[in-house]
Amino acid sequence: MQKSFLIFILAVFLTPNVFSHSEHSEHSEHSEHSEHSESHKITYGFKTYLPQTRNYNLEFGSFWETTNMYWLGGQFGFFINDSCLFSSDCHQYLELTGGLGGRDGQTHGLLLLGYTEEFYFLKQKGLAPSSSLQVGAMTYSDPRRSYTKGTVAFTQSLTMAAHENLNIKLSARVGFADHHIWSQAVLSLGLRLDSLVFYIGDKMKSFGNEALDTGKTLIQQK
Repeated sequence: MQKSFLIFILAVFLTPNVFSHSEHSEHSEHSEHSEHSESHKITYGFKTYLPQTRNYNLEFGSFWETTNMYWLGGQFGFFINDSCLFSSDCHQYLELTGGLGGRDGQTHGLLLLGYTEEFYFLKQKGLAPSSSLQVGAMTYSDPRRSYTKGTVAFTQSLTMAAHENLNIKLSARVGFADHHIWSQAVLSLGLRLDSLVFYIGDKMKSFGNEALDTGKTLIQQK
C-alpha cells in the first residue's frame, strides 16, 4: 500500500502539462480579500486549490514517541489574515489539532493550538507549503506513565486539491514533551465544507428537476 501511494504521488508531480492557471476569486465573503486572492490562485495536478476561510482536516498517519504508533486525528482552522509578517504572498490561519496515537497497550492523546502560514511562492510548481508553530498538551497512558505534560511542536506541510471539495495535505510534525522528542508523518484529507454544502444542494436540485421532468413526460405519454 505504501509503494502504491508513493507511485501515485510521483505520478502527480511528474506528469507533464497537468498544471494550468486561471483567474478566480478566493473568498466571496471578503470582497477586498477576493481581489487580492486572484493573484494567489494555485493549480494542482488534480484541481485548482483555493485557500478557504475555514479548514476541516481528517488526519491519518504514524506517531513516534518511545515506540511507533498509529495516529488518528482532526484539525480545524480559520483564516485570520491574507498577508504575513515577512511576506504578502501568504495567508495566516489559527488551527486546533487533536487526536490519539496508540498501539499495543500504549495510548497518547494530543491537543495543539497552532499559528500557521500558508505560502504561494511555489504556485508555478503547483505547491502550497505551510509552516505551523504549535503549543498544547500530551496525555500519556502506558505501563510506565499516566499523566499529562505540556508540549511544543513544529509542522511543515504541502497541500494539493484532489477535488473541488477535497484537499490532500502531507505533513511532517516534530515536537518535544516529557524530556522526549516525538514526531508524526501525516496524510490529511481536507473537506471543503463551505463549498460542499452548495455542491450537494446543486446535485439535489438537479436530481429533483430530472425527476419532475420524467414525471411530466410519463403523464404526457398517458
